[in-house]
Amino acid sequence: MCSDNPLKIRSIEEIFGLDKQNNSLLQALTHPSALNESPNTYTASYERMEFLGDALIDLVVANELYSRLPRTPEGELSKLRASIVNGETLAKIAKELQLGKFIIMGQGSGDSGGRKNSSILADVVEALLGAVLIEKGIVEAYNTTLRIFENELLQNIKSGVKEDPKNLLQHLTQSSGKGEPVYKTVSASGPSHSKIFTVEVLIAGQSVAIGVGSRKVESERMAATRALRILSDGISDEG
Repeated sequence: MCSDNPLKIRSIEEIFGLDKQNNSLLQALTHPSALNESPNTYTASYERMEFLGDALIDLVVANELYSRLPRTPEGELSKLRASIVNGETLAKIAKELQLGKFIIMGQGSGDSGGRKNSSILADVVEALLGAVLIEKGIVEAYNTTLRIFENELLQNIKSGVKEDPKNLLQHLTQSSGKGEPVYKTVSASGPSHSKIFTVEVLIAGQSVAIGVGSRKVESERMAATRALRILSDGISDEG
């Protein structure tokens, strides 16, 4: 059983400029599980549009960084783009726009928390922007993408490149003679399209912290962030 009244999406129309009478909007919100449970009702999922949206976001962010930071070298631009164009940022935007409640998915996926799954939310943002590109053309799609990502652009330009917590942890452990951190997947629960990963980070063979997320890399970063906090507190206590 899929979500009721899936086209009651006035706010999405306002944000993305898509007509709810057009099939592109419906497709951009349709999770593959809806096709599996209701193949006679839903005939296409967001996966192909997600491909388009991914390329569009990458283009817009890269062009804006290039234009706004004329003296910044290529390496720094690449790092800034990566800090903006990633699953965590896309999921954050989706949550701010409350897109989860509009996703059309099978009952099993919905009941297992699929509408809160960061990976799914990120996919839907990409798919919706892909739909704008199909329906409105490149100029409108560019402007819509820029409007949605403007705050992330401004914040990242202002704060500069954020070091990956995994890199920071590795530097800390190696400099203290403890070698490289090791990330171990403790569990992967839930259906294939909506998994939750639990990862622990071990330092010198000892488990230090655990991270949980909808992607392994998110879980590893959370574990690294917690490990950094724990190790920093230990250093402070020693001091």
